[in-house]
Amino acid sequence: MESPGGSPSAREYVFGPFRLDTTVHQLFREDHPILLSPKVFDLLLVLIANRHRVVERADLLKQVWPDSFASDDSLIQAVSAVRRALGDDSANAEYIATIPKRGYRFIAPVHEHPRSDGGRPVPRAGASEDPLIQDGMPYGRLTPRGYRKIPRWAASLVGLAAIAVTGAWFATRSEGARFVRPVIFFQVPPRGTELASGGVLSPDGRLLAFVARDPQTRGTSLWVRSLDAVNARVVPGTEGASRPFWSPNSASLGFFADRKLKVVTLKNDAVRTLVDIRVGPGGGAWSANGTIIFADRISPLYAISASGGEVRRLTTVEQQTREEFNQWPSFLPDGHHYLFDARSANPAVAGVYIGDLDSNERTRLLDGDNTAAIFAQPGYLLYIRDTTLMAQEFDQDARLLRGSAVAIASDIARPSSTNEAVVSVSSDGLLSVGGGPPPRSLVWYERDGRRSTLITAPVSLFNPQLLPTGTQLLAGSADSQRNGLWLVDLERGTPSRMIPGAGISVASPDGRQIAFASGRGLQDIYLRRFGASNGDELIVSSPEALVLDDWSKNDELVYATSNARTKQDLWLLPIAGDRKPRPYLASPDSEMQGKVSPDGQWIAYASDESGRWDVYIDRFPNPGGARTALGRGAQPQWRSDGRELFFVGPDNTLMAVDVAPGPELTIGAPRPLFRAPMPGNLDDFRNQYVVAKDGKRFLIVTVADNEPLQAIQVIFNWTALLPS
Repeated sequence: MESPGGSPSAREYVFGPFRLDTTVHQLFREDHPILLSPKVFDLLLVLIANRHRVVERADLLKQVWPDSFASDDSLIQAVSAVRRALGDDSANAEYIATIPKRGYRFIAPVHEHPRSDGGRPVPRAGASEDPLIQDGMPYGRLTPRGYRKIPRWAASLVGLAAIAVTGAWFATRSEGARFVRPVIFFQVPPRGTELASGGVLSPDGRLLAFVARDPQTRGTSLWVRSLDAVNARVVPGTEGASRPFWSPNSASLGFFADRKLKVVTLKNDAVRTLVDIRVGPGGGAWSANGTIIFADRISPLYAISASGGEVRRLTTVEQQTREEFNQWPSFLPDGHHYLFDARSANPAVAGVYIGDLDSNERTRLLDGDNTAAIFAQPGYLLYIRDTTLMAQEFDQDARLLRGSAVAIASDIARPSSTNEAVVSVSSDGLLSVGGGPPPRSLVWYERDGRRSTLITAPVSLFNPQLLPTGTQLLAGSADSQRNGLWLVDLERGTPSRMIPGAGISVASPDGRQIAFASGRGLQDIYLRRFGASNGDELIVSSPEALVLDDWSKNDELVYATSNARTKQDLWLLPIAGDRKPRPYLASPDSEMQGKVSPDGQWIAYASDESGRWDVYIDRFPNPGGARTALGRGAQPQWRSDGRELFFVGPDNTLMAVDVAPGPELTIGAPRPLFRAPMPGNLDDFRNQYVVAKDGKRFLIVTVADNEPLQAIQVIFNWTALLPS
């Protein structure tokens, strides 16, 4: 970062209780480090250095993202991250004021102090001498989002610096020494891959496991890196891996792949399958007594021996209290008690609980604003509140929290069913954070793959749906502060939040009504007249999680359910009459993402009966006799005249199929259009794109090339982040 005059700066800026030190690229609050992603730090530095004026949005984008494209959404999220780190309120700003239609200005008094060491911190004993890592902090322009841009020699220096830092750590920790400050380095994705998860530290603190994706095939594998080496290695036989977790002796890993729970022994790379899961992984943990507990994406917790055998249900989802499912288990040191999240629409039930392998008893430790708790030596619980990593003292004997929680890092992604963010610790003071999803944007693409128009919104949107006019868009947001259903006017480019807390929605064919799932309960579907602000009508409630897929011409809702016997099924719900749900497909396999043709006679959907996701077409509203397989992929969408069907292939290639509608459907051969830069997996979302009425353009949920998954940050001596 350069000063306004253009010369390299080496300065400290002091404001309120904060100190921003450009030599170590670090923000401190009363000498306690506050972890910021590099772009968030750069944004704060630009605002402070230019505090004498309003910094225009275009100027901020140019200075913070000088060598790559970044959207207004990236800027808005970065400003929000700065405000969270400073505890600033946008409505009553103390530090950063929003200047409508222009930009932002830093408004707090600032004391500026030049550094006398020329901008280079003096390394202490054990610190890296490498120019890219100084005082444990990245130096210069090396940032996670720039890893694809840096030359190979720079990437090599990062690895060498990591060796220097970790070598010093391994040498000193055996002698009981501690660094005065935490040391941080970033995990660079292996060459030719992109990160697909956060990093999971082995209990002994010597290894880091993570998932990486082949950007061409979109396939994932498990990788392991020794923290005192440069290179990571792929673990054979782990294709399709997600959500890894370590054995207590650091010799093996559990993971999920192909809807199975598996384990791999690293000594010989032997992979074993323990059990099938029905939908998708909700996390796993491995105890010292050889028990593995795991969660399906929407289920209670289950337990199985690491050597295999019978599966037993560990928790009970309490339907009468509106509990929905349990996720993100982790063990306490005794190997019998464990932590987990309970998801519920009832605020009195949702939260982080402690359970016992030997009984059904459980105790709530934290409310539903907190998630993903893990135990960390020498006696803390770490957990995420909103996007802040908190630490709180924990009495292991009484299994109770003590004292007050303190924030130790900001801008931390919460794990969810659609991202593999991870907070992980070792037994000797290492902490790993990162792996959160990059910002997403809605972008129009032409049929030849040319990028056209960016749709600006203050939050990342998913599961979009065009209203019948083609000029308005419905989409959901999982933003912790601005979640719910959003309406975007595509002509004016103006987004507005319609229904806070709402989930996936579908509009009626005439655009007059909206059916939506609600945060009041994933099992509930409500009906609202378009434009109304209240008067929601509950039309279905079920003990099973529901995903709305479509609203047919025949006034039937199509939705997917999930249960232990038949996995995911497609159901129909008439809007008129008795509104009695009935199954369309309830097989032993999973069926999802049902889309009805515009004439109401056919339905396209995805099924995994072949062991992979394939797209099928069958008759509607009753299946039978005419089912046709189109090929590998998911997320089918019809053109508005029903003469073309689109779907996404396993490598994110958008496929098109000519269709001649009528009583006997004539279907052409699928043909590729272009590869779409969509995030996640085919079954993470209902749909990641919509088709314009004429089929000539596609509005796609997009991850820009310059926005890879947030880098893995490994922090040595994390307890130095705690107040003294």
